[in-house]
Amino acid sequence: MKMNYLIDGFNVGFKDKTIAGWLRKGDTERAIDLILRIVRQNVPKAGRIIVVFDGRKYVFNKPVGYSGIEIIFSEKPQSADDIIRQKLRSLSDITSWMVVSSDHEIINTAKDLGARFIRSEEFLKSKFNRDSGKTQMTNVEKYNPKDVNIDYWLEQFKRGDSE
Repeated sequence: MKMNYLIDGFNVGFKDKTIAGWLRKGDTERAIDLILRIVRQNVPKAGRIIVVFDGRKYVFNKPVGYSGIEIIFSEKPQSADDIIRQKLRSLSDITSWMVVSSDHEIINTAKDLGARFIRSEEFLKSKFNRDSGKTQMTNVEKYNPKDVNIDYWLEQFKRGDSE
């Protein structure tokens, strides 16, 4: 079974000095283009690839030339993080998904639901091994029920009651 990827786009971008510089200067299209090229390089033989970006603060055209990568931009009031957590909760085959983000809430959600995850910094360091056809990601973490943050989920459920 091929691994699917759900990627926090700007979270990856801000972990790279060059891309982060472009984002701070407002060269968002250039930053997004490089993020998507990195994704294509690091996971060329994946199943589904979904990259989610915050769209609230930026005005730009949807990138073209990235067939096989589903690109989602958030719209007010949702953030990219909201969309990623929502997608994770809706997946029926969660164990076949790799989440790429360094955001603590996204990682906690991925862990608690049983998805694999890799931090953005490690994703940027990963290299695709073209001979074996496998991505060499050394710090991929897998769900461990002992790691479930009970207090986090209790707080989330309490919030849901008051809405």
